[in-house]
Amino acid sequence: MFKYLSISFFLILSGCSRSPAPPATRPLHLNISQDPSTLDPRKAGDFSSSTLTFFLYEGLMRCTPNAICEPALAERFEVQNRGLTYIFHLKKAFWSDHTPITAYDFERSWKEILDPKFPCPRADLFYSIVGAEDSKKGIGTKENIGIKAIDAYTLRVDLKHPAPYFLELTAFCTFFPYKELESSIPLYSGPYRLKDYKTKDHIDLEKNPTYWGTEKVKLEQIQIFLVDDSVTALEMFERGEIDILGPPFTTLPPDSLPMIKKQYELESLDTAGTVFLCFNNLSKYFKNEKLRQAFLLSIDRKDLVENLTFLNETVATSLLPPMLQKGKESQYVWITDRKKARELFKEALEELQLSKEDLKIRFTYSPYSVDGVFSQIGQAIQEQLRVSLDIHIQMEQLEHKVYLDRLHKRDFDISGSFILAQYLDPLAYLERFKCKTNLRNYPAFEDPLYSSLLERANQTYSSKEREKLLAQAEKILIESANLFPLYHCRNGYVVSKKIKNLKSFPSGWLFLEEVEIL
Repeated sequence: MFKYLSISFFLILSGCSRSPAPPATRPLHLNISQDPSTLDPRKAGDFSSSTLTFFLYEGLMRCTPNAICEPALAERFEVQNRGLTYIFHLKKAFWSDHTPITAYDFERSWKEILDPKFPCPRADLFYSIVGAEDSKKGIGTKENIGIKAIDAYTLRVDLKHPAPYFLELTAFCTFFPYKELESSIPLYSGPYRLKDYKTKDHIDLEKNPTYWGTEKVKLEQIQIFLVDDSVTALEMFERGEIDILGPPFTTLPPDSLPMIKKQYELESLDTAGTVFLCFNNLSKYFKNEKLRQAFLLSIDRKDLVENLTFLNETVATSLLPPMLQKGKESQYVWITDRKKARELFKEALEELQLSKEDLKIRFTYSPYSVDGVFSQIGQAIQEQLRVSLDIHIQMEQLEHKVYLDRLHKRDFDISGSFILAQYLDPLAYLERFKCKTNLRNYPAFEDPLYSSLLERANQTYSSKEREKLLAQAEKILIESANLFPLYHCRNGYVVSKKIKNLKSFPSGWLFLEEVEIL
């Protein structure tokens, strides 16, 4: 989800507070678990890089606690042609070298993403734009892409189908314009600029004086530590060296959550995220649907959630979290039935012409997950499968980059995974499973009817018809037994008593713009 990892969240500090405030007396102290892999927001595919880009850059739109999106570098916008044409009128804003931010910067940045050779992990987010997908796949030209700077402060975008979430997309970091000096030093468009960076130690940010809303940015400086161990980060928080602990910064150590709940005010928020299992269709084992079903019927999700999570998470009865369904969650439930599981397991082995002893099934996961509990979840599932099917599965805990590489190459049998939506629409989840060649379609699922339903949903102008079609598509995906939703994520965090005015986005992430330090 990174995403990212496909990553998916909004963390924006910008100048929309109602009135200027005196500068803070010291920097805000944060921690992220690893060095960012890039400072180019278009290439960000991990939590660290994405988190940092929202400090340093800004896009046409942005999210706030009160709105899914509102104008940022755009002054205003127009929607024409039944939602197929967007005209953005830009603010008079400046890069950190005092040069104007123009519509030409957006056109150049976006079209670079759509070059087949450009390494953007979320180029697919542009595919609702005319010619974007063909260009990225090398079967179209940049000249045919529906992105055009009419003049320095007017950008026109033409879509190939209605996309009610398009404005929200432009608030995501992949859509931020990027520009470098000739010396490859990046320029910044956001509320902060990079002051100092020491690998595996710290990142220091200072307020960007050329930012269009700099007079309303309250925090003068932000110091970000780069401590990869969540227990060490917790100890730093206890000593007052870190002000906020929790996603998207440092995940709270799962083993310490009972203690944290007793000693601190542990806050939690619903998010547009789901933890689930993937069964690899290309695996020599899980190409068999009955084997997938036998595993699903063996797992007791209620037991997992009640005993291994601490933030009032709910068992998932659908892949989509409630906030992507306007609070109305679908009911596609796999009920634990170990008797039926054993029957299907026996049939699957016969069809695969394997004995129980032949199974060398790997459960692949990364401890660096949205809530950090995959290790415990995996061990519990391992035990449930032993009880139900009398088998032993091998646990593979991998460093996160290795883990993602395995998923992309489909070199796994079962994986523990999660999705965080980059925009609050069902397609943020469902689109990735449309084509098995999508690297983020980890189970390599593909179904003609499923793809057809998504295409029809894209073409309709009726919101009710669109919701109906997307619900039908989700049902096909869940009933295929390729994915097994476990629970919907919540973000848990603790905050220093010196921090005031901390707010959150509708998507469940923290909003730092109005933070003050006592």
